[in-house]
Amino acid sequence: MLSRALRDGTEAVAAELAAGDEVVPVLRDDRVRARIQVLRPEDRVRSDYHQRAAAQQDRLGLPRLATTTIGSFPQTADIRRARAGLRTAELDAGQYETAMRAEIERVIRLQEEIGLDVLVHGEPERNDMVQYFAENLDGFRPPTTAGCSRTDPAVSARRSCMVTCPGPRRSRSAGASTRSR
Repeated sequence: MLSRALRDGTEAVAAELAAGDEVVPVLRDDRVRARIQVLRPEDRVRSDYHQRAAAQQDRLGLPRLATTTIGSFPQTADIRRARAGLRTAELDAGQYETAMRAEIERVIRLQEEIGLDVLVHGEPERNDMVQYFAENLDGFRPPTTAGCSRTDPAVSARRSCMVTCPGPRRSRSAGASTRSR
């Protein structure tokens, strides 16, 4: 599609581009988009580092070398089942959110038990990083909803599945295409 758009112009791929605008509604939060739209240029300017560091220390009271984790926690079988249930409509969005909140509570308690200073929620709602971003960026179709299999060695080897597979993205909750603009 990209080569046709470059060669023949975006009009030649307009229908495919429009299909690429379809999103998974559970993962896109229009409230966040609305908040970003009202940001002013002065909202993007950071204050002096030393002022920020002092304010953070006053508010958080962290030790000089605070302990935390980096990255996502492992995806448990329960998380994968919940994600699959949402995709197949066995779970609705509320049930999925309840499952993710339970996992967040579990990993927060674990971090408290082992004495970390800065706790993280573990990113249970995030599947594989590439798929997560593909589901949230316009113009990409994630493999699980585009008919590609990441477990197929041929697909995994070329990793081009995300851009080349045909078919619109589908709503996980209703099983139907949805527009988000």
